[in-house]
Amino acid sequence: MAPAFHASLEHFNLGTNPGSPSRRDVVLPAEPGLSHACHVGGFYEQTLHQALDKHRAPQFLEEPGEYRRAACGKKVKALLPIEFSDQDPDACPACVAAVDADKSRAQHSKNDWPPACG
Repeated sequence: MAPAFHASLEHFNLGTNPGSPSRRDVVLPAEPGLSHACHVGGFYEQTLHQALDKHRAPQFLEEPGEYRRAACGKKVKALLPIEFSDQDPDACPACVAAVDADKSRAQHSKNDWPPACG
């Protein structure tokens, strides 16, 4: 099962390709900054889910139309093949709060089902 929220980053770097120095490869940054929570869901993002799960490699969103919004509202450009962890010391505090609120809402909804008959 895919994680509810993937860890994600606001940026990536361009590195040189040893096999072709004129070609630039997209790589994770040496200093990644905060880890954000990004929900990847819906029918049209099934391919992205499959890539993250199958290849277990980061997915770089290189075009502005591909960028996603993190739970905190920041634009993210690199999705990691791991679940967002609120225990990560580099976790975005606003994303932690948003994910906690989402979990609380989900738990509350689960406790309200089935509805009481009166």
